[in-house]
Amino acid sequence: TASLGNASGSYSVPAWSSVVLVDSSSFGNYSQPALGTASLTVEHYTRDSASGSYTKQLTETAKYKQGQTWRASENNSILFDHKLDSIDSSAGANVTYGTATAGQNITVKFYYTREIGSGLLTVNFINNANNGQAKAPMYYRLKDGAEFSIPATRVQGYQLDTTKVPGNTVGIFDSANPPTFNFYYNALTNTTTKVHYYNSKGWSWVNCYAYDDLGNEPLGAWANQGKRDASKMNDDPAESDSKWLVVDVPSSACYVMFHNTNANAQVPDQGEPGYEVAGEAWIKDNVTSFNCTIITSHIDLETGEKVSADVTKSYTNVRSNQTYTTQADTSLGRNYITPALANGFYQPGILNVVYLYTDNVGPVPGKQIYGDVDGDGVVTIMDATVLQRANAKMISLTDDQKTVADVDGNESIDSVDVTLIQRYLAEVKVKGNRTGQVVGEAPTGEHTYEEFLNAYSALNTLFAKYTPASTYSSEPAYQQAQAALSTYGALAMNPDADPDDIDAGYDACAAAYAALSAVPIQGGGGGGGDDTDGRTIIFSNNKGFSTVNIYYWADGSEGPVEWPGVAMTYLDTNEYGEQRYTYELPEGMTNYIITDGVQQTVDIPFTGSTGVYMLDTQDGEGHYEVGFYDISGESGGGGGEGGGEGGGGNTSGSFLLTDNFGWGSAYVYAWDEGGNALCGEWPGEGQAETITNDYGETQFRCYIPEGAVGVILNNGQGAQTEDITDFSHAGYWMDGSQNDMGHYIVIPWD
Repeated sequence: TASLGNASGSYSVPAWSSVVLVDSSSFGNYSQPALGTASLTVEHYTRDSASGSYTKQLTETAKYKQGQTWRASENNSILFDHKLDSIDSSAGANVTYGTATAGQNITVKFYYTREIGSGLLTVNFINNANNGQAKAPMYYRLKDGAEFSIPATRVQGYQLDTTKVPGNTVGIFDSANPPTFNFYYNALTNTTTKVHYYNSKGWSWVNCYAYDDLGNEPLGAWANQGKRDASKMNDDPAESDSKWLVVDVPSSACYVMFHNTNANAQVPDQGEPGYEVAGEAWIKDNVTSFNCTIITSHIDLETGEKVSADVTKSYTNVRSNQTYTTQADTSLGRNYITPALANGFYQPGILNVVYLYTDNVGPVPGKQIYGDVDGDGVVTIMDATVLQRANAKMISLTDDQKTVADVDGNESIDSVDVTLIQRYLAEVKVKGNRTGQVVGEAPTGEHTYEEFLNAYSALNTLFAKYTPASTYSSEPAYQQAQAALSTYGALAMNPDADPDDIDAGYDACAAAYAALSAVPIQGGGGGGGDDTDGRTIIFSNNKGFSTVNIYYWADGSEGPVEWPGVAMTYLDTNEYGEQRYTYELPEGMTNYIITDGVQQTVDIPFTGSTGVYMLDTQDGEGHYEVGFYDISGESGGGGGEGGGEGGGGNTSGSFLLTDNFGWGSAYVYAWDEGGNALCGEWPGEGQAETITNDYGETQFRCYIPEGAVGVILNNGQGAQTEDITDFSHAGYWMDGSQNDMGHYIVIPWD
């Protein structure tokens, strides 16, 4: 190799770049070779029944540079009412990711079958003056049989026309006849709002920034405001104190903020919402004073017609930290639904409160339902929203509402009650959660008699393996099992036993089973629950099967039980938040399948006692492939990388993501200081827990894995946020802007 001579001097080289030395005569000939690309096409096919034909619904395309990892994902919007049947990939059987090769063309096809009908419930907000929109419509995607309760919504700058309230706004959704509810509004008569602000910070000048729910900025954009435009506040001639300033905002109702451009300071602080104003308002020390008119209406739920005259009360110079109350018309002798706005803090302008009345005559004592905070007779996400507003001191609760809101029975109403209502709606059992139970009636208990009997039978079967008794009688776990069987033997013969006794018996038998499983059987090569000659199957339900059954058979013969098999016995919940179930496989059985009657695993050959969990991959028929874990140490297994769904495993906190761009699903991808993924491969861990905010937007509860230094939120279909490294906020929302990589920029809120 010939020398290129000596190079001297100081050179600046960008980070992560390369340096190439060439002789001066060849210097202009070098160029960086372009990386080749691979093309990915993802197609989604659906059918309405198992006997129907597939139709392509969606095609997605993407390009990846050579060496990048390509990924194809199921469509979560389709999975809302369909189940995944199979995957067809040109990269190999069921392959949905890989390393891109230049010139490669990959096609991945997902096939789905409808499980249940679904559709959109539509709510329109109509301006009486022109039949246009007073506010953008709201859409709720619901499954057949889902309960809904649509309140009369407050629209900024308008008052509700109570002569045109739609009927049947509480009911059961039917996709064959999806309802549309039209609420009508009249614009407020004022066109200008006079804003008085007390300049307690002593700024040399103050600009007022205004915005409304539709995104309008009546005094111009923040960045364009200056000393001499309409946003500059002037001395208030009506006040003797020189710190009072005033400005006229050309809007009937809006939110306002104040700032000093040169000092880059503002009130309220950055990230906080503005002060709501309408007509005229005085703002001092974070408290707003204004006039408020409250109109209480009494409407028949079925017809939408008034059953009693409106009650109108006007209040002058009330403050934003003062509360009001309203009352139903009890003289009607009818049941009623208490609205979320029945009590709360005063709000500027006109506030409509609508009580809905049913045909049932007279309240029925003792028929309140725990968790039914809005009093519509069913527990829905709206109840959690009302309770959140009460906890934030945005509204106050009546005595009846306080009774049903205390779902954990600790005589205190707080965020725990909100969480328990959400758990109930997500069909997650939590001991002590009274949501859904009738006030004053006997509780149903955490576990059914059948669940207890299965746990008792499983323990009895396992206990029988430990013979002779003299060999094991000194073992604490053996004594624990013996005591549980003795104490709850009579209970196993009494299906009408008290629910508390059933729960206690279940817990005792499940705990004894777990302890005894770890005790080695003499000569058996392991514990009673995991010896190689044992018959114990422990299944981690990491895919959320609705029920857990096991179907089994011997080679060359039909199964001795009918499909979908027999129910497995609930054992415990592991450290990933996954419920585990156990079953003693009968002698002679060589194969088994675990199923909920719709979804299922592949055929699993029996090789001895083991723990089983489902992988993310499926065979050509859409059946989950499985992994195994050792149950000798009772590690609990887990659902592969990242553990279980939405909030399982060890977490260091959580925050809410407002789905204001209609993602329909949310995943958390997280990493630690070393760059290691904490929730599995992209797109990460799905977040199942949701609430609905006051604007009808879905908010996903996003759990932060322990040790995470950064997270990305995404919808599993290509859209994602920027990196989020500050976990101190209550939540984030997307304002629509994107960084240079096309990732949504997020705005924190508290």
